[in-house]
Amino acid sequence: MAERPLNIILIGKTGCGKSSTRNFILEKEVFKSNGGFESITKGVHLETTVQQRRTIKVVDTPGLFDPDKNLFETALKMQSSLIKVSPGPHAFCIIIDASRRYTEEEQITQHIIQLTFGEKIFKHALIVFTHEDNYDSSEDLLRTAESVKELNSLIKLCGGRCITLNNHNNDRNYITVKLKNIIESVTALSKDGKVHYNRDITIYKEALEDQARTEIATKDLKLEMVATILQNTERRVRVAHLKGIAIGACATIAVAGAIGLGAGAVVVAMKSPVLAVAIVSSMATKGLRK
Repeated sequence: MAERPLNIILIGKTGCGKSSTRNFILEKEVFKSNGGFESITKGVHLETTVQQRRTIKVVDTPGLFDPDKNLFETALKMQSSLIKVSPGPHAFCIIIDASRRYTEEEQITQHIIQLTFGEKIFKHALIVFTHEDNYDSSEDLLRTAESVKELNSLIKLCGGRCITLNNHNNDRNYITVKLKNIIESVTALSKDGKVHYNRDITIYKEALEDQARTEIATKDLKLEMVATILQNTERRVRVAHLKGIAIGACATIAVAGAIGLGAGAVVVAMKSPVLAVAIVSSMATKGLRK
């Protein structure tokens, strides 16, 4: 029996090794990676491969902090990658260049990723550290990464899921082992392809569009500024969620009255939407059985 397909979206900063990571997973050079500071991937690109009897869809996205691009416009393009894979991505690979210092730009990148996909993304993400060859070993790289407070915070957000990679190692055994690591990590994260990222991104999209219209130069963005934008957006998301609960509660109360629940049950419904749904469901079921 064929294994369930896996959908992977690659995200990260310009020059972090996204395109070379994609080439590594696909085992072919779709785009020649230059390892520089200009993004090779200008749009969203989908490629498909078969590894270990699984169909794997890999989506490459434009790099953040391309010096010639508006950061929020790039984030909107990155967000559009969701329409490339159905029913949704099973994993996001956050690509980080381990040969460079983890600076304020990297911290802003983390905030922009959350502003693009919501905090829920980190439950579906794993970190791929490129330039493993700059360290004595994979363990040495991970120890160094965990010693950086801000980077260790991201590692924890992603549940400690990390893979190290030397994208330019052409040794067949090395490639086989690393591909196996990536596929097994995504398989475990997605519970064998049964669980995927699913989020209403409407408010996040609106926030990115609002910021894109301001035309703030990428070089002028500061961590505090982006953190404030993110906090305000997450607040809007929470308010929208609570409004949805309130609307559901009102509907539940109306149903409670319509099917003849007692006054006490209606009061409970008004105070607790969760209990309200349980009460109405129970009463409705009993009514159907009569």
